[in-house]
Amino acid sequence: MVVAEVANLSEVATQYTSAPVFKGSVALGVLALIVALRDPQARARLNRWTVIGVALIAVYVAGQVIALVGSVDTAASTAELWRTAVDLAFLLVILMLTQVTGKPWAVAMAVAVTLAVLSLLSIASYLTGGDATFGGLALISEAQGELITTQRYAGPYGDSNFWGRQLVLGLPMGWALAQRSRRAGRQPQSVAWLLCSILMLIGVYLTQSRGTLLTAGAAVALWFIASGKPKKLIWIPPVMLLTFAIPGIGDRMIALLNDVLGGSGAQRSYDIDPSVLGRAASQEMAWRMFQERPAFGFGPGAFGHEVPYYTDRVRTAVNEGLVAPHNLYAQFLAESGVTGLFTWLIMVGGIFTIVALRIAADPGSVDRALAAATLTGIVTWSVASIFLHLAYFRSFAIVLALACALGPAETVQPAVIRNMLRTAALWVMAVVVGAAVAGSSMLIASTPAVRASQKVIMMPVGPLDGWASYAMNVRAREAFLPTLIEVMYNNDAPAEIHSDPIRGIATFSVTAQDADGAERRLADALAVARTRINDHIGPMQYTVETITDVHVERVSLRSKSALAYAAGWGLAALVLARLLLGRLLNRLWPRATVVPPERVGVAA
Repeated sequence: MVVAEVANLSEVATQYTSAPVFKGSVALGVLALIVALRDPQARARLNRWTVIGVALIAVYVAGQVIALVGSVDTAASTAELWRTAVDLAFLLVILMLTQVTGKPWAVAMAVAVTLAVLSLLSIASYLTGGDATFGGLALISEAQGELITTQRYAGPYGDSNFWGRQLVLGLPMGWALAQRSRRAGRQPQSVAWLLCSILMLIGVYLTQSRGTLLTAGAAVALWFIASGKPKKLIWIPPVMLLTFAIPGIGDRMIALLNDVLGGSGAQRSYDIDPSVLGRAASQEMAWRMFQERPAFGFGPGAFGHEVPYYTDRVRTAVNEGLVAPHNLYAQFLAESGVTGLFTWLIMVGGIFTIVALRIAADPGSVDRALAAATLTGIVTWSVASIFLHLAYFRSFAIVLALACALGPAETVQPAVIRNMLRTAALWVMAVVVGAAVAGSSMLIASTPAVRASQKVIMMPVGPLDGWASYAMNVRAREAFLPTLIEVMYNNDAPAEIHSDPIRGIATFSVTAQDADGAERRLADALAVARTRINDHIGPMQYTVETITDVHVERVSLRSKSALAYAAGWGLAALVLARLLLGRLLNRLWPRATVVPPERVGVAA
């Protein structure tokens, strides 16, 4: 079941057969579970964490059912809820199979080996020019990216971003298996598992997905913390600098930063990576939907139904058909509101707490590495989902099931809970301090101002003749409006001009210390723009025609580097606060002594 799901065989097989591969694998899993449950020893391995896992899943399902009641597209929501129920049933089967067999490491091996083999196939495809897909297991994404250095390999998923999200689940599994082999003195096996991790890292690079690259870096940091090796975090900054020198990483990250901050090249908006524009448009729609229905949303799976009604209500317009918000949390807020997001966080946060309890209860156990890997996988998948919507959930369900199965077998000591609360309080306080410092840095770097803006169109002038309809149809020629905006840019009356070639509208914006000054500068900018159009293409071609009144708003101006400085100061403050607060808590709230599990058993 695990191998078939991670390799996405049910989807790959559709191009060769109509056989229900997924249903067959689940049926085999259920049959194996029924056979295993006949053994009293196997049944005894089911414990309170099984019940707690079912309860957490039930909470999430309840949130989706509540959102279904008020859905605007009942058919789509019902189908989505059915898929959710099937995926969660898959989670329960994996959880119970892992528990009754008592072999959680076998699950980790299946995940790591499968992803390593698939990465190897992608590498082989790259070395042979990308012609071989190995039966659909080494696909190349149709979506191209900005400044990519290789074709975007997508494994068996068809989309390199989703394939990358699967790879970041497997990376910590490989590290945990290598650590386990090393502790057991099996060095060749340790090297083999490290090789699997290296193959997955190369697979991450071949995705050319910036979100995946960022998440892989976060996975390394989280692994060091969760596995009890925080001192190794000191190696991350120099390694990051070296990594940024690799073509396709550093330059693409800088391009992404420019795109997110408003466009590279003197505030032009029409040279932004189309993938960034698509994400911006879909997420703007999701937030607008949430604002209209904050409690229960528009219904599970109803985002696509509402896209036509929100296309003209958001700032960013794109030609592509949008089907999802490209952000898991925005998707929940749009489709099931605060209720859906809250119940999702309860389920994932509850399972996260279970595996964290395992680490805290027995930090010296050999299973600590596997618990740390599942914890890292949960967090990194959640981070990667900032850039992606909920799809291919069953791979994540495997990690959730593994985390739940790793719950401490013995009764959790009160000292363990106190230590977890102490650690959580310590990190929360450190994060609050870091956020406060970062926010203060942004405030200090901000200058209050007033912005005046007005929307305009390019209006043909001159007599109406046979070419009038062509002259007015500027939207069909996407390069037309950006070209004229380049003509209108000037230093005499500078303005920020936002181009929207999809709608055929440009927005002029200027800033000043007061409203009167901003309006005067806006009028000057429009006058100069009209003059430049007349000078360059003639007075009887086009003119700049306003279509809205002047909109005045108060804003805060800051340089593009202000965000980087704020992040740096915030991170430094977080680390310093963590060290100082840790020493303070050692005096005021010392760690409680935890009795090792084997001693607890002897005492009992």
